[in-house]
Amino acid sequence: SNEKVRLEAIRSWRDVAIAGDLDDLLDFLVKAKSAEERTALQKAVLVADEKLPDNTPKSKKILIKISQTKEIAAQAALIEILGKIGDPMSLPAVYTAIESKSMEIRIAGTRAIGDWPDATPIKDVYKIASTSTDEKQRILAIRGYIRMISLADKYGPEEKIKAYQDAMNLAKSTAEKRSVLAGVSQMATVNSLKFVEKYLKNPQLKEEAAAAVLSIGLKLSDEFADDVKPALETLLTVTANDDFKQKALNRINSIEKFEDHITLWEVSGPHGMKNISLFDYKFDPEKGKGEWKDMPAGLEKEKYWYMAINLVFGPLVKAAYLRNEVWSPVDQKVRMELGSNDAIKVWLNNKLVHSNNVARPCEPGQDIVDVKLKKGWNRIMFKVVNMGGGWGASLRFRNTEGRKLEGLKVRLVK
Repeated sequence: SNEKVRLEAIRSWRDVAIAGDLDDLLDFLVKAKSAEERTALQKAVLVADEKLPDNTPKSKKILIKISQTKEIAAQAALIEILGKIGDPMSLPAVYTAIESKSMEIRIAGTRAIGDWPDATPIKDVYKIASTSTDEKQRILAIRGYIRMISLADKYGPEEKIKAYQDAMNLAKSTAEKRSVLAGVSQMATVNSLKFVEKYLKNPQLKEEAAAAVLSIGLKLSDEFADDVKPALETLLTVTANDDFKQKALNRINSIEKFEDHITLWEVSGPHGMKNISLFDYKFDPEKGKGEWKDMPAGLEKEKYWYMAINLVFGPLVKAAYLRNEVWSPVDQKVRMELGSNDAIKVWLNNKLVHSNNVARPCEPGQDIVDVKLKKGWNRIMFKVVNMGGGWGASLRFRNTEGRKLEGLKVRLVK
């Protein structure tokens, strides 16, 4: 048949290959008339080999076929298959190929060992990458080495970082260095973060480094916030990727979740009345009246940001009000981040800016409201309605991107 029809037939055979086809497939591969046919038959052999019983020596027939053929291109194609299968009994044949006088066989052996499905030959692959004088062989070896580091289950985190550093030292091209960064990004440790962070300022690697920093920074817990936050801050200054920026900002905001909450308040309450909606009824503070007293801060340990009204008045089904004044150095649009237990209303400079009739435990930033602070003092008042159990609220201001807002001051109402 003509070459095009032969190639299509081989590809079809590959798709339906069964274990019984292996001998025939190997014969056809040895007799293949082109590189395209050999590639298609390599894939067909792998399909057939996968269907052999697990207790069958996976490489035995291929090793026999290598010993029987004198055609260099066919030998090389068979050796490459050994690397995909990864049968330990075939490693000696692969090592022999790597030392062959034939360049084509040496390259096939290097490709085979670099494609090995586990990290068994990782030290040998590194040796080839670090000592070979042939550039093609070196490239194949370092690609295999970088890939195998992630497969090296016997390596601890520090050993893997050292291995990646060795790979980076060997890497000559930008593509190889990018592959190293991609590999390190799969490790969620402080040292892996520090490793990739070093390359954020490298013009050729900054976007890959940014992707790696982001990947690791999203995986590390807040326990490592002191390391994660500065790395993400640096990322924001170098990346042109808007998606990276937004994800980095979101992660920084989550780290800063408990920062800068206002804890200086006055409280009025408890307020209640039978047969009315506590949420809708206008008690004295909404009419500019009522009595106020200092609201104690830090009543709940490890929740400095939470104004625990129930620890002042008890767990009553009532309403209470909180108020203070916030100084802004300029007119500015800001984000007001609120938490409440339970329902909440908020007035800014005597204007209702938020209302949420909800039953929930309080967490920082449950409600986010865009508001405008005027230059000078701005009066804030909360209404917090308890529906049972916990009772309290939280507030902080951030800039429109959710970052720290500079220059704010807080005082009790004059």
